[in-house]
Amino acid sequence: GVDYLIDVITSASVAAGALEDNPFTEVRHDVTIKAGHDFNERKQPFELDGGVRLSREPDYTSVGGFFQPTLWLADRATKLLARFTYLHDEVRQIFRGQPIGAPDGMGGIDDSKFKEHFNAYDFALGWEQILLPTLILELGYGFLLQRGYLANPYRSVMGGQRPEEVPDVRRRQLLYSRLAWYVARSSTSLQLIYRSYVDSWHLGAVNPEFRIYQEMGVFTQLRLRYRYYTQTAAFFWKPEEDYSFEDPYVTDDPKLSAFHVNELGAQFLVFGGFLSGKIHWLAGATFDLSFNYRWNTNDFGNQVVAQAAVRVPF
Repeated sequence: GVDYLIDVITSASVAAGALEDNPFTEVRHDVTIKAGHDFNERKQPFELDGGVRLSREPDYTSVGGFFQPTLWLADRATKLLARFTYLHDEVRQIFRGQPIGAPDGMGGIDDSKFKEHFNAYDFALGWEQILLPTLILELGYGFLLQRGYLANPYRSVMGGQRPEEVPDVRRRQLLYSRLAWYVARSSTSLQLIYRSYVDSWHLGAVNPEFRIYQEMGVFTQLRLRYRYYTQTAAFFWKPEEDYSFEDPYVTDDPKLSAFHVNELGAQFLVFGGFLSGKIHWLAGATFDLSFNYRWNTNDFGNQVVAQAAVRVPF
């Protein structure tokens, strides 16, 4: 398979670090090539998948690949998988507007003054087990190692006197679980999801979530969800006014502070099968409308995440 994505974003230049506003448009091109084979003829079938990906935008380039073997046991009642992903990213810095818009010693109006790199190695193990005909359990573990430039090239601290500086190594461990139960009498699926992780920056998080999927009819489905997220702060994070020039690491990233989030969401799906025989090319389409509200205690504040989408196979 081959996936191609073009992503066009228009923004104000002050959002990218400029001191004088000059709206600009950025275009990102993303290409993924992937292949896989399912060895079904074996007593214990397994599958091999892999792929490569290239993503490029004016100030960022990412190149990577993944390899994933999957093994089925007990007549496909048990699924075991492993996944290894490698990424090499180049981080550049482009300030829009006049050259004076760049803080002293940081970047310029092209990418000639600032180029940094980092590598990421991600290893994951997963186990999925059918416990009952209507009950499935998933468990997963992941380990992520990042080395290199891990800061935001546009973020400065201490009133713009210092660019953000963070450790150049980060190790993260993740635990994941999901329990899904299908209630046939009411055509309802109940799902409990739990994620937790801890990393070498002393940032730890827990993230439980509860979902209800309800079939409203042959062609409609409603999903309701509640998610809670809480985390500790990175060991070097503190209010911006408390930093000094003697601090080895400085950041103003709200995502590295201690905070918690309560989130409620709803999604309504309509499947285009009801158009079969009327508008043939839309019969396989899916119409998706979702709305989520987050009560967030960090500097980002409360948030609305909404989506309207149409997926049409061709």
